[in-house]
This record gives sequence, C-alpha cells and structure tokens, in this order.
Amino acid sequence: MIEMLLRKRLRWYALATGCLVLRRWQALLLILGLFAPMGVSLLSQLKSLAFPVLLLMAPEDSFVWRYTYICALQALAVIWIMMQRDQVSGGAFMQYAESLPLSRQQKHAVDALLVSTANSPLFLMPVAAICWFYVQDGGTFAWLLHCLFILVFLLLMTFGQLKALDRQYTAWAGIAVANISLAAAAGGGQAAELILLGCALAIARPWAAIVPASIHLPYRRALHRRFSTVFSKASFSRVHPAAFIPLHFLLRQSLVQSLAKIAVALGIATVALGLMAVWDYDERIVPLAVIALACIALVISGLYRDLHMAHDAAQAIVGAFPLPDKWERKFDTALLMMLGLPFAAVLGGVIVFYHARLLAAVVLASATFLGLIGILRWPQVNAQRQAVFLSSVTAALWAVLTLSVHL
Repeated sequence: MIEMLLRKRLRWYALATGCLVLRRWQALLLILGLFAPMGVSLLSQLKSLAFPVLLLMAPEDSFVWRYTYICALQALAVIWIMMQRDQVSGGAFMQYAESLPLSRQQKHAVDALLVSTANSPLFLMPVAAICWFYVQDGGTFAWLLHCLFILVFLLLMTFGQLKALDRQYTAWAGIAVANISLAAAAGGGQAAELILLGCALAIARPWAAIVPASIHLPYRRALHRRFSTVFSKASFSRVHPAAFIPLHFLLRQSLVQSLAKIAVALGIATVALGLMAVWDYDERIVPLAVIALACIALVISGLYRDLHMAHDAAQAIVGAFPLPDKWERKFDTALLMMLGLPFAAVLGGVIVFYHARLLAAVVLASATFLGLIGILRWPQVNAQRQAVFLSSVTAALWAVLTLSVHL
C-alpha cells in the first residue's frame, strides 16, 4: 500500500513540476559551468561546490555566527520547499489517499521521500563536502564524524520543511533549540561533537508531539483573515483593473514564490555591494555591477511565468471583456520593470558616487537593463524547457554589449 501511495505521489510531482525541476537543474548546471574556471583542478572545483557546507563546519568561526548561518540555511530550505507546496502535497489525489489504511508514520515517510526528491538540487553541496572530506587525510573516524554532522543538518532541515508543509510552525522552536547543539558540535573535540550531534537529534524529534500545531489555534486564523481583508482593501481598492490580476497573484496567491525571488535578488545585490566595499570601489565595480544586474534580471523575469499562469486562469472571466489582444503584456512588463528599478538605482548610484564621469553611461545602462527585463518575457513564457538557457544567453549578451558599448 505504501509503495502505491509513493508511486502515485511521485507521478503527481513529476507531472505537476517536471518542467520546473528541469529548469532548476539547468540553472544549477549553468551556474556550475560559469563558476568552474578553466585550468583549475577537479579537487578545487569540488571544494568550491562544497564551500557553503565547509563554511558551516569551519571550527575557527564563532558559535553565534555558526548558529545564525545554520538557521539561515534552514530558512532558505523552507522557502525552497514552500515554493513547491502544491506539487509536493499531492494535489487532488490526497483526498482519496486519506481513506487508505495507512498509519501516520507511513504517510510521514512518504512525505519525507517526496521532500527529499524536491531537495535533490540542494544535495549537491553536501555530497561535494562529503567527497572533499574523503580525499583529505584526516582519518576514517574523522570522515565519518563529518558525514554524521552533515546528515544531522540535513535531517533537521528536512524536519523543518515537513513542519512547514504541515503548517506546524511552532515546531520550529524545537529545531532552533536543536541548532544550538549542532552549532556547538563543530567547535569541539570528536567525543564532544558526537555527543552534541546525538543531543541535536534527541531534542528535535519529539518536539512535534509536545508543541501543538499552530494551524489549530483559533486566534491565528482570525488574525490572518483580518490581515488579509485589510491588506486587500488597502492595496487593491485603487488599482487599475488590468493590474489587479498580477498584483493579486503575486501578493496573495503566490506570495512565497514572489518573496523568494525578491530575496534572491536582494542577496545578489548585497553580495555585489559587499564585494565593491572589499575592492575599495575601484574600476572593478563596474563589470561587477553589470553582472549582478544581469543575474537580478534573470531572477525577476522568473515572475513572468507565474503572471502568465494567473492570466490563463482568469481568462474565462476576463475573456468576456472588450479588451485588446495581449493586453496583459504591458502591465506585467511594467510591473517587473518597476521591481527591477531599485536595484539599478542602487548599484548604478554607487558607481556614479565613486566614478562621476560614468553618469551618462550608467543612465543608459540602467535603461537597457529595464529593456532586458522586458525582453526576457519571451523566453520565460514561450520557451518551456529551454527557458533557463535562452534567458541566460540573453542576459549574458546584454552584459557583454553593455560593458563594450556603454561602460
């Protein structure tokens, strides 16, 4: 019975988000190709891929920094899985699956396998870290201890994702407490690390049975309903009807996906500004800003696909209105251009502040950046399997032309 449930859930996940997973793997392989310089050994490239996990296990870092880093990685993993909530949860098939004679543990096991399948792109970094530690001459016991640390981290991450899918947000308190032992384990000896890793698992596992799920708290539902009502009245009461559909979809129906893409764009801009400060704002900040804007345009353009699906869903109603063909394109494009404008203003403003002679060039480059966001609508909407490749090539060509012509 459990094999049948798992097979049906996996089939639903493949049908519902197969193209999306393919695009994510394409993006991941493209990033690996861009950041794997020619002439560098395979071992160095392996270390570069495993760097986020190696940074997590660095013993010279402070406890506070390591604890914050662990929580940040888990939060990103939760955002990753919440973007796939409908696909991972099983869809309409779960209405039938609830009547099957399966225990709670069996259903949770199937959920864990589905979440692990959705996390497959994220597992490349831990696997690379395990391979890196294996080739180092640190002893078998030390390598097994590193593997155990990575395994505990992945278990806590998956546990947090499962609780997010079940809306049991209060269980995150147990994960936060378990992260204390996990963060302390990397800075101690081998015996202490083994004990602390066991404590982390012992703390996190029974927490769900002790803390009630927040979905059952009545005041939370009332507060959420009241906030949604006030937010809708304040946000959409004066919005043009043609812009209502994309705004409603981004801010209410697809809020997690929208916030995730904005968070990624903010992260790219933050990293670029940090590197500018490290380089003392010399001439190297110009190509850095252009590359950062190209990456931000790629991230923001991913919202075109969500907006296109929202318009398709509303076509049954909107199609009865006397509107011209393709009327939604200019509203979606203008909305995403407005979303990308602050990034161009901040990065371009930094360049102008330290290199005032580039004012005209920065203004022209910012204008072409907004044009790039508009151009990326075509591959994102019309090219399903090749969307990542075509969008990346377009953004790369824009970056090369911008640096050669304007800057």
